[in-house]
Formats: sequence, structure tokens, C-alpha cells
Amino acid sequence: MAQEHPPLKMRSDLVQALMSIDREEVPGEEARELLGTLLQAALELEFATIPPYLSAALSLGNSNKEILFAILRAAKEEMLHMTIVANLMNAIGIAPDIIKAAPDYPYKLEMLESDLEVYLSSFSFDLIENLFMRIETPEDPVDFGITEQEPETIGQFYEQIIAIIQSEKIPDLFRDAETNKFKQVTFSIQFSKIKYKNNQDDYDYPLREGYDFIITNKEAAVGYLSWIVDQGEGSIDPGEDSPNYNPLTVEGVPSHFYRFKSILEGKYLIADDTAPNKFSYSGGDIPFSAEGIIEFANNVKAEQFDEYPDLQEAMMWFNEQYSEMVNQLNLAFNPSSREEKDQAYNTALNIMQGMRTLASDVFFEANSSGIKAGIPFQYIDGGVNS
Repeated sequence: MAQEHPPLKMRSDLVQALMSIDREEVPGEEARELLGTLLQAALELEFATIPPYLSAALSLGNSNKEILFAILRAAKEEMLHMTIVANLMNAIGIAPDIIKAAPDYPYKLEMLESDLEVYLSSFSFDLIENLFMRIETPEDPVDFGITEQEPETIGQFYEQIIAIIQSEKIPDLFRDAETNKFKQVTFSIQFSKIKYKNNQDDYDYPLREGYDFIITNKEAAVGYLSWIVDQGEGSIDPGEDSPNYNPLTVEGVPSHFYRFKSILEGKYLIADDTAPNKFSYSGGDIPFSAEGIIEFANNVKAEQFDEYPDLQEAMMWFNEQYSEMVNQLNLAFNPSSREEKDQAYNTALNIMQGMRTLASDVFFEANSSGIKAGIPFQYIDGGVNS
């Protein structure tokens, strides 16, 4: 049985700042700036989870495809969460700082009350249970309950932002949204087919049609922020005949916490009318094989491998390309023109698509040297010109 973790709580000063906006204790323009600061903290939180998820996924071989697909889907969804937050910042006239959000691992999540550090590691059940599930723990993961209280958890923090936007506590919040629309990015994401409902399932459970993540008004902001909560926490109040907390996302697959727990259980969580809570781990198999796992040391840095120049060169090249991707994403969200946005986004996307090859080069050189070395994900000022 998986270890139970309490849900992570946002730092109390951030919570109080959010509540001061809700209580209209902060003047309009100051409230706008304060909301932008809080969204930057959310941006950094979303970014921090992506490299750990990718590191675990990249360490999995072909014998663990179902686990690979489950983790990789979560990483892609976190990229979309980051996109939504950055687009919302642009919609309210606050520039998102992607470079500032780039973490250095091990990375302490300073926006949380917890002393949790996220780290880079190869796949293990311990990593899933004690880091990934801890990051994604909802308000009540045992009986699917929802509590009414100050916005302490990550999901509640987003829900409070949603409430502020819905109630229009900040006047003319989206007054410049149409003007700044060219600064917003649309990501096109494709998911792998998974054996979700049973071992014969062959469906990719795509995003709902029409999702472009562009925010120009209150309704779009509320819709996409609610989608973020849904991805991590599950759906709220799905209907009279269901529990008041649905652990599945709108796409019909488990939210992140329950997806990671499915990996531990060896089967996906699915709707089950015969189970006490109407859900059970009785879906498609998620088998695990120790064969093919690429084990590597945690939080490695390129500078640690002076004695292995070929490996160090591969790691440094990974870092340079990763850094250039971050720089280009930052430019895509802060462009001077639509053309500059499109060019920067396409450059970043091309680098993303080549990262698996870059990681394989690192693994090859490490194996040739007979040592364990992981993916560094080190941001270097300047990057390279791709």
C-alpha cells in the first residue's frame, strides 16, 4: 500500500496575498501586479515538475512502455499548465519570466510551506511514491472528499484565483488581453495510446476539441485554470450519481496523483460501479520490468565529469540545447511581434523534439565509460544559437 502524504500547502504569505485581493484590500492596479507575482510563483511550480518527470521517463526502456506513456503524458500536461499560466499573465498585462522559472536541481519548492525538494532521478517506485505522488497529492486522496477552507493547497490556490477572476475583484483585468494576444502560445500536444480501460484499449484520450489555451477574457481564464485543477486533482461534483469527487480528468483518464498510484498498483484506476467509491484499480495492466531501466545518479552536473571528456561534452551539449529552448520559450511569451513569437516557438519545439536523442547520447557515453550519469537539465545563461 502506498504511503499517505498530506497535500502540499502554498506558502502562507502567498495565501494571504491572494486573500487580500479577494477581500479587495489592494487597489486595482496594485492587485493586478500582485496577481502577476502570484502567477509567476505558479509558473515556477509548474516548470519545476517537468524535468523530474522527463528524467524518469527517459530512463525507461521499451519493456516499460505503459509506465513511460503514463509519466510522459503527465510531463506534457505540466507543459500545458505552464503555458496556461504564462498566457494568463500576458492576458492581464504581466510579462511571464520563463528564464527565472528554470530550476536548478535539487530544487526547493520555495512557494510551498513544505521543505520538499524536487530532484532528478531514474525511474523507481520510491520516486513515484515519495516524490511524484507527494507533489500531486489532492486535498483528500483517501475518500475523494473536498474541504472548505482557506486556499492552502496548490489546487485550492488555483481555485481561489478562479474565484477572484469570476467575481471581477480586479477591475478591467483583461483590458489589454486582445492587444497582447500575439504574445500567447498555442501548444499542439499528441498523447500516446494507452491500455487504460483494459488490455485491449487502444485510444489516446486526447484533449477536448477546441482547446488552444489562448486567454482573452474571464471565461477562457476560468475554463483553463479549472482544467489545471482537474489535471492534478480530478473533477469536482461530476453529478448526483457519482461521488462528489471524481479522480478522473475531463479526458477520462486518472488525474496525476491517481495515475502515479496506478503505476504502483500495476493497474489503471477506472470507474467501477461495484467498488465502494465507484472507482477501483482494475483497468489495463501497467507492468514493470527491471530490464532496460537506465539507472543514473541523482542531480548530476556536467562539471562533475572532468575525467570523462566525451560524457561531459554530451552533458554540456544537452545543457546548451536545453538552455536555448528555455530562452526561446521566454522569447515566445515575450515577443515584439507575432512573427518573432512564431519563430521562437518553432525553435523551442524543434529542440524539445530532439531531447530524447540528446539524452540517449548522454546515456551512451556514460555506459561506454562504465559509470552512471543522468540528464543534467542545467540552465546556462545565454544558451546557444540553434
